[in-house]
Amino acid sequence: MIVKCFIVVFCSALLLRAAQIPPFFVDSVVALGSYQTRVPGQPPEWVTEASGFFYGFAEDKETDPAKHMYRVYLVTNRHVLANHTQIFVRLNAVKATDIVKEVSLALKDEKGADLWISHPNPLVDISVVSINTKWLRDQGLQQSFFTNDENAADKTKLKEIGISIGDGIFVLGFPMGLTGTAQRSYVIAAMDPSRESRMSWKEQEIRFSLTHWYFPETAAAPLCPRPI
Repeated sequence: MIVKCFIVVFCSALLLRAAQIPPFFVDSVVALGSYQTRVPGQPPEWVTEASGFFYGFAEDKETDPAKHMYRVYLVTNRHVLANHTQIFVRLNAVKATDIVKEVSLALKDEKGADLWISHPNPLVDISVVSINTKWLRDQGLQQSFFTNDENAADKTKLKEIGISIGDGIFVLGFPMGLTGTAQRSYVIAAMDPSRESRMSWKEQEIRFSLTHWYFPETAAAPLCPRPI
C-alpha cells in the first residue's frame, strides 16, 4: 500500500465550516504543473498535475511564535517530483489586481544531484523541496505556510484536540485539475461525502485512516477538520 501525503491542519476554532477556513490555509496550498499544447496550432495552456503546500519547520526554541525562524518547504508526492529536473508552481500575487504567476522550481543542482528529499520508506509517497520565501515576497507572490508548531497535528495532537471517528474533513487542493482562471488560482475546499474519517488509535501504529473522494491531483492535499 502506498501511503499518500496528508497533513491535518487546524486553527484555534478547531472544527471549521468552509467560510471559517483561515485565508492563510488556502494561501498555503499551491498548484503544480506545466504548460502543454492541447490543440495543435494553439498556444500552450497551463495544466495542473498535482497539489502541494508550503510547510514551515521552526528552527529555534523561541517561545514567541511571531519571532520564530522557519525553514519552509514545498510538500507534495514523491511521484510528482521523480524523474524531473524542474517543476512549475502556480502562485497567486499578494495584490488581488495582479495576475497569477508560474514559477520554475529547480529539482536538481548543476551536478545533477536531487535538491529534494523523500521519506526513507519508499512506500510513503512524500517528498519536500526547500523554498526561498524571501524571493517570493520580493516578487510580490503569496508565501503563506503552515507551521509544524502551530498548525500541524500528529496522532497525539489529534487526540488532544478531540478528533475522533466520524469527524468530517475538508480536503484543500485542486481536484480534477481545476485551478481557477488565467488571472488567479482558487483552492477548492472539498468535503468528504461520506461525512466520516476513520481514525486508528492503536499505540503501535503511527497512522490514521480516513474516507473521502480521492483525486490524483489532491493526493498531497492538507486536511482540516469540520463539523458533522
